[in-house]
Amino acid sequence: MFVSAALAKRLGVGVPPKEPSHGRRKSVATTRIAASVAERPLLPSIGGPVRLVIQGKAIPKERPRVVKGGTQTYTPARTKAFAAKVKAAGTAAVGRCAPWSGPVEGVVTFELAPPKSWHPVERQMALAGQIIPTARPDFDNTLKNVLDSLNGILWVDDSQVARCLIERRYADEDRVVVEFRPMAGIGSSQAADRKAGRRAAKSGGGDE
Repeated sequence: MFVSAALAKRLGVGVPPKEPSHGRRKSVATTRIAASVAERPLLPSIGGPVRLVIQGKAIPKERPRVVKGGTQTYTPARTKAFAAKVKAAGTAAVGRCAPWSGPVEGVVTFELAPPKSWHPVERQMALAGQIIPTARPDFDNTLKNVLDSLNGILWVDDSQVARCLIERRYADEDRVVVEFRPMAGIGSSQAADRKAGRRAAKSGGGDE
């Protein structure tokens, strides 16, 4: 995850330079966001649970398309548009609060309007939970679009999502309901950072 200028400005941190190695870019950028946020004690943290409602049909995260000639790629417009709606909902909910840095858990519910071609009886059964949506698209790529879009807003990186319940159900209209909260305890990456910090302190103390 590379930190954009807009995200850095919202968090009040500097824009990290681009990494030459594509494989290390996400981990390095994530580490820099976490460090920058931790160094700003005046930036309030997200308090309790957060609930977002994104109106409209959920769009899966599609693979980048290759332009003619194969030298450049671009993200499909509808993928970017849905991601922008998720980001906007997240930003409106938490404002300038620092994202969670530890493990989180939550529920993501994809609500679907029954097809207009259905009989009124089928529609009533669907809204009552007697018909369950099992048609494509699968929710894995759709969930990925939701979680990735909330990087730097609810959490530093979506790798912090340790427990997530995903549900699809019929409702009166298309929407996505996102509910997350911090978990008790610390994440493995936080534990590793603390261990490294203790080693550095011990090493520094020995030089004195």
